Amino acid sequence: MSPSANIQEPFRVVTPSEQKSTIPPPIAFSDVPNDFWARRFINVLSSRGIIKGFPDYSFRPNQPVTRAEFAAILEQAFNKQVGTQAIAFNDIPSQYWATPAINQAIGSGFLKGYPDKTFKPEQKISRVQVLVALVSGLNLKEPTSGDKIFSVFKDAKDIPNYAIGKTAAATANNLVVNYPDPNTFAPNQEATRAEVAGMVHQALVRMGRVQPIESENIVRWQQPLSTGVSPQ
Repeated sequence: MSPSANIQEPFRVVTPSEQKSTIPPPIAFSDVPNDFWARRFINVLSSRGIIKGFPDYSFRPNQPVTRAEFAAILEQAFNKQVGTQAIAFNDIPSQYWATPAINQAIGSGFLKGYPDKTFKPEQKISRVQVLVALVSGLNLKEPTSGDKIFSVFKDAKDIPNYAIGKTAAATANNLVVNYPDPNTFAPNQEATRAEVAGMVHQALVRMGRVQPIESENIVRWQQPLSTGVSPQ
């Protein structure tokens, strides 16, 4: 064996470890056609096991998401390490399937319970609540130019008062995904599985965890350039 072969050998051992990190191909769901508006968001999340389909090979993209289901998605997407202390909610029975995910979502700052010590796990989560949760969990700063940011929405008046600051942060950080009209927010509408996939994807992009994709349904807002000095 030549000396040069011995020199090259150590560099080959990195190849198997690189192969192990390869993301599996996305699942071909029976109800997500190639031209479906959220297919690429769904593909990214499903290939990483963040959001799963059903035993009949469907994804049910237009099905609303409950608070418990959203907690389970957050657990898979962000997997933040939190303390082990759990909150005893009055409406979550012992051995409830989503208890670990709910505890993690609350401990990591994404979700909160209600003042009456309930979590309402089967309650459908609204689009604005999804964004408030993502902004809270990611600790995104609320911008001061909320009025200017909301000019991109035709229905900005429908944003609840409690969510104004965090919705502005979500918009400024490109977390908002609207369908079919990018300029219609529909904040109080129940979030579908496809919409949640899109918004969670954008949160992962913001964290640098996944690569951005091009989609006309992503609301993109950019800070206007300063015009303090007129061009000569």
